[in-house]
Amino acid sequence: MNVKRFLPHSLRKRLDRGRLCIDEFAENVGKELPAETLLLDAGAGECWYKPHFSHLKYYSVDFGLGKGDWDYTNLDVLANLLQLPFEDNTFDAVLCTQVLEHINLPGDFVKELYRILKPGGKLYLSAPQGFKEHQTPHDYFRYTSFGLRFLFEEAGFKVEYVKPFGGFFFFLGDRISPVHRYLFSNKRSIGWKLLFLPLEPISKILFSIVLPLIVSSLDSFDKKQKWTNGYGCKVIK
Repeated sequence: MNVKRFLPHSLRKRLDRGRLCIDEFAENVGKELPAETLLLDAGAGECWYKPHFSHLKYYSVDFGLGKGDWDYTNLDVLANLLQLPFEDNTFDAVLCTQVLEHINLPGDFVKELYRILKPGGKLYLSAPQGFKEHQTPHDYFRYTSFGLRFLFEEAGFKVEYVKPFGGFFFFLGDRISPVHRYLFSNKRSIGWKLLFLPLEPISKILFSIVLPLIVSSLDSFDKKQKWTNGYGCKVIK
């Protein structure tokens, strides 16, 4: 049973810190960009963030190699992200969230985003530092702030910021959440399941809700934020 569905929506969002940070990053991009900005969502997937950009000229592209059950029918273009089908200096801004780890030639990709941006155009990009393998086999890299700066500067961008999505305690809160699934996996023996059955609901609440909320609330103690889920970046051509 998914106990989180009984919680208020605001609390459920706090329990997925990794996703919440990226949602807030995209929402803030929408607030920052002026009306009629021509924005490309590069690696848009199912276009989750499109509602944040209703005041913009929103365009989406993806290479369609994410999860097999994703719906790509809302995309404007399905294309190779390393060879985008756009002219030089086309877009005012580019949004690229959690895509860079799925690109086997990340330097080439960042240069391609530079190419399609107008002079003075802005790239808003997020990338993970600490996360599990996902969308395999198309999962190649994780990024430090220094690695991201290197890629941006090699492509010719001026870096405005590379900000961590929380520190150690946000990171730890996300890592605690899957503990219950490992302890009470469907692959456990019948004997083990029967023996520990009374503890299952306690484990579910403790590791899925209570501990992640308590641990993540301590994040202000981490001033350096070297342990982080990832980064949100803004760079300028």
